[in-house]
Amino acid sequence: MKFKYIILILILFFSLFCLSGCYDARGIETFAYAVALGIDKVDSDTIRLTLQFAVPTASDSSSSSSSQTSSSTVIDVNCSTIDAGISLINSYISKKVNLSHCKAIVISEGLAYEGVEDYIYTLVNNVEVRPDCYIIISRCDAYYFLDNSTPTLESVAARYYELILNSNEYTGFTESIHLFDFYNGILSTTSQPVAILGRNKY
Repeated sequence: MKFKYIILILILFFSLFCLSGCYDARGIETFAYAVALGIDKVDSDTIRLTLQFAVPTASDSSSSSSSQTSSSTVIDVNCSTIDAGISLINSYISKKVNLSHCKAIVISEGLAYEGVEDYIYTLVNNVEVRPDCYIIISRCDAYYFLDNSTPTLESVAARYYELILNSNEYTGFTESIHLFDFYNGILSTTSQPVAILGRNKY
């Protein structure tokens, strides 16, 4: 009889461990999804990290047209590294930053002249950043570029970047350059990395 109780206790003990595998699961509503990331140079030890976040909007017919233009918000911080900047943003927003839906990485022209290898290595080693996100070198500050990049015919910011940067499929004025293309160019001994040249209309 005691043996049966021991077996039952062991079964219950192992069941507790087997059925508690999702104790740290997080719902999608707990994440702040960045659709674009920008990097500017502040001084020799400081960069300005800018993240453009998608903001869910009401889809009912009673919503005004102005709500369609506010489908994203931009947050920037001064920091020493990209990871430090993300940690700073995590410390004062209500959700955790997630880069799995990042469509574009914008680097200011001034920073590009100094070299961006370290920043590219950081992004490539981040498991959340997809290798097919676009690389843009901006003539203006990356913060200014993202803050003024408002979709005109698309209400979803992530979809806006995806469509506008795919325009090379039907025009000859753009080129599709992804993170892995730029990274391979850095590692190559026979070619140089190239990126999309961006210039905000404002």
